[in-house]
Amino acid sequence: MWHSPDASSTPAAAQLTALLAACRAGLALPRLTTRGSSPPVAATANSSIAAEILKATAELPSPVSPAEAAAPSMTQVLGDVEHSPNDTRAYRAIVLPNGLRVLLIRDAETKQAGAALDCHVGHFSDPPDVPGLAHFCEHMLFLGTKKYPEEGSYAAFLGAHGGSSNAYTDTEDTVYYFDINSDYLQPALDRFAQFFITPQFTASATARELNAIESEHSKNLQSDGFRTYQLQKARASPLHPYSKFGTGNKETLEIEPHRLGFDVRDRLLQFYRENYGAERMTLCVAGKESLDQQQRTVEQLFAAVPNRGAGTVNLPQSRFVTTCVPHHRLQSPLNTLVRLLLSSRCICRLRLCAPPDADERQRIVLSHPDQYIGSLLGHEGKGSLLSYFKSKDWASSLGVEVSGMTDDFMTFQCDVDVTPRGFQDRYKVIEGVFSYLGLVRARGVPDYTYDERKALSRIGWQFQEKSAVSTVVGALASNLQEYPPAKVISGPVLLDQPDKQLVASLLAAMTNTPRAPPAKQQDFAKAPNLQRERWYGTQYQVERVPAAAARAWTAPRTVPALFLPTPNPFVPRDLSVKTPATRKRSAAPPPPTVVGDSPAWLVNYRADDVFGQPKAYAYFELVSAGAYASAGAVAALKLFQMSLDEALREYSYDAATAGLSYSLDFTTRGARLAFGGWSDRMPDFIAAVAAATAAHAPRAGPAFDRFKDVVRRDLAAFDNQQPYVHALTNAALCLEEPKYPIADVRAALEGLTADKVAEVARGVFSRCFGVSLLQGNLLEPDVKRFVTSVESGFQFEPLPKAERPERRVVQVPLTPKGEGCLLRRPEPNKDADNSAATLIFQVGGRDPVERVLLELLCATAEDAFYESLRTRQQLGYLVFSGARRTEGVSAAVFAVQSGVRDPAEVAARVLEFLRGWRAALAQAPVAAFAAGLAAQRTEPDQRLAQEATRNWDEIIGGEFKFDRRVREAQLLQKVTTAQLLAFFDKYIAEGGEGRRCITSQVWCKRHAEAAGGIDAVPVPVGATLIDDPVLWRRRQQLYPPIEGKRI
Repeated sequence: MWHSPDASSTPAAAQLTALLAACRAGLALPRLTTRGSSPPVAATANSSIAAEILKATAELPSPVSPAEAAAPSMTQVLGDVEHSPNDTRAYRAIVLPNGLRVLLIRDAETKQAGAALDCHVGHFSDPPDVPGLAHFCEHMLFLGTKKYPEEGSYAAFLGAHGGSSNAYTDTEDTVYYFDINSDYLQPALDRFAQFFITPQFTASATARELNAIESEHSKNLQSDGFRTYQLQKARASPLHPYSKFGTGNKETLEIEPHRLGFDVRDRLLQFYRENYGAERMTLCVAGKESLDQQQRTVEQLFAAVPNRGAGTVNLPQSRFVTTCVPHHRLQSPLNTLVRLLLSSRCICRLRLCAPPDADERQRIVLSHPDQYIGSLLGHEGKGSLLSYFKSKDWASSLGVEVSGMTDDFMTFQCDVDVTPRGFQDRYKVIEGVFSYLGLVRARGVPDYTYDERKALSRIGWQFQEKSAVSTVVGALASNLQEYPPAKVISGPVLLDQPDKQLVASLLAAMTNTPRAPPAKQQDFAKAPNLQRERWYGTQYQVERVPAAAARAWTAPRTVPALFLPTPNPFVPRDLSVKTPATRKRSAAPPPPTVVGDSPAWLVNYRADDVFGQPKAYAYFELVSAGAYASAGAVAALKLFQMSLDEALREYSYDAATAGLSYSLDFTTRGARLAFGGWSDRMPDFIAAVAAATAAHAPRAGPAFDRFKDVVRRDLAAFDNQQPYVHALTNAALCLEEPKYPIADVRAALEGLTADKVAEVARGVFSRCFGVSLLQGNLLEPDVKRFVTSVESGFQFEPLPKAERPERRVVQVPLTPKGEGCLLRRPEPNKDADNSAATLIFQVGGRDPVERVLLELLCATAEDAFYESLRTRQQLGYLVFSGARRTEGVSAAVFAVQSGVRDPAEVAARVLEFLRGWRAALAQAPVAAFAAGLAAQRTEPDQRLAQEATRNWDEIIGGEFKFDRRVREAQLLQKVTTAQLLAFFDKYIAEGGEGRRCITSQVWCKRHAEAAGGIDAVPVPVGATLIDDPVLWRRRQQLYPPIEGKRI
């Protein structure tokens, strides 16, 4: 698979990407915001912050007078910004007199506004004796400014108005961003601008935030991504900044500076003064105000950002551009490999470094030669490198991406997920990569590949849909560092002018320049000559490669099984819109219509009359009792998924490349097939995939053994997830019926055969009830055709409603005091240095008023909880709270992952916070929080997929409340502080008549041993210990199914 280059090429950005993906899935998540505050444990200081929020209007910058507005501006307004013909937003690019480059975006109808600032300085610029200083500086900017000294005021202001913020530090850039209710953009920008004008860097905050850096590092110690990334850096040339340890820890930022006799705070101030200049910054602002008004606001608020006189940092003479490449033959000779132990996957990684000169680099940015090479090397159809590897039983998957693009080098990375046999033949696997590169270099990229990439980019551009403000501002602020203002939107997207000479040059560089060491998994704990990477303790071994293998990499042989892909038959040709956009976007569009209701099918349809896209989305759920009948069924269907995916891969890959995708998932209720993309070829695609799914039967042999190995490793990888994930999973084992322990699924996997997997799949598909939603560029006859193709493919017997499976939620017993029902479990990763505690307060009724009260309560508590337990008390880096909903049953979640306190102490701290927080809640700006949540709900869907997904969630949830957002917004506007306090007293406060609390604790080995064993820890007053989650669950009452559920 070819992954187009984006901001997710580093662990920090990858973490952000994972966070956004989970947000879309509606999961309870950790706060990854790198900022801080210092209210006391009981959060009573929030009353001062609340007062500040309530008087925010009084703090607005003075209005611009007519005379000032008429005065000539020194700001330079640049030319037009090229944007999609489907984009209704207005854009303006400007440069302030201080050199700050700005992109302004006006969306007159938006309910959410936001901004992002990219400062072109990252950990490459860390002083050699203070690794992690750039990252530490990023943390510190959130901890108060001269104008707004209260450390929590920025976060509290955003939270009170439906907003959020975050930041990340990359190799050469540090990016800060926020979003907020569009009515409050100007005061939010005022606070944001102060980060870059007069941050405080107080001594107390500096000392305190060092603990947060250490907690973040501790969290990453067991992460394969961080471990592999840092090993690559450790093997790089020490002359190049790529070799640096970017995140830092307490050793680099406190202990070592103290030993060397300098104050790290002095270095922070020096780093900020030297690097945070307007000439290195790009800003993107999006709001509903006119472009003229936005420009005046930005001029007024950001004019004081100092210009440090460092010049335009993108030029090659900048000190960011070094005189060597990160990998050369001394560090990475062709006759060595590096082996390291990963937690689950067996990866052969080949990193090809190309050092373009300044002219080449700009040509690469504008013409994207890597896109054409990557699309061939990462192809998965016939004749592809992956198909060849699979035929040899060497690999199960392959991924290709540009994993690094800096001012002076780019890294092209090929990751091969190898099988045990592939590991044995690892030299041949690497030779295969070079054989394919040689093939592409010899034959050249086919003209039709250039034409296809151009056509697909143009289609995507023509029908480009809106993205969320928080996504847009972050991406465009970074793009402004790379692209001319006119190309800041189109530059990364359009492939209109391929540079074939540059493609050939890049291919030559990739086959002739040094390679970074591949990384592999092997059980080599007792192997000789083990080395240990300094910062993560990763064990690795440098392996001498036989001379014959090294020569084969330099002059690889021709492989007859490898050939270039043929033209893509799925490139859409009919882009006509059958259902024109005749309706304005709104928060409550017309719901889908039931167009088929029988004992076998419930068919829902909605023609797109809003977005005007030649796209469609088709969802099918086959409700079946067999999909979650046992742990063995769960394991079998994982194998079935893998087997089917491989059987369809050569067919479906071209479709995916052309923007037509499918997915198959198995849930507690059955099988779900989803299709999305251009409607042109969708009917044939659905028919082919449905028929293949229904007829598929895995076969015994090497491929089945490979699937089993991959599933085994995926299940084993659960042990290496973060402790807070284990705590939430253990809690779900208590609260959801049915739910199988992962250990049971692992055990069941080992006894499965190909025939048994086929038998389980046949059982799932033989008796079903079908539910579907067809939405988009479709007419009603199209809907019938789509459903008929699925129905004829599976030909199932209708499943009566009484036999349809239901996921149920356990009703936690009333627990008036303490931690309630208490589950304690050891952390499965013996090397983990963190524990976790999660407290869940169940609000069992499905009353819509209580539902919005819970969400409002959690929104009000979120920042105070984070600031108290994460920033002030420094319990750990992962501190989060929020509301979640399972089968209509809502709950408040408070979770902390800590390496400095054991789970018993952490749980006690959470309860202490909640006891004291009620007083702050009484003073909180509840109306402002409610208005922020209401604004989020009344924001119209920006994309067809967004509306279709929301409709599908209502259908499979069985409630069909398609106007839920509008109804909840109306309820939020009526909430009073007295109502919220009464709700808190009933469900959260100790002594509450409806309080149902369950606490899930995960104990790392170090904490358990310090306590004399988990069983030796006293059970606190008010808690009842859960010995066996499954047995406990079966003794409890279950909440009734959703009343009136239709499926």
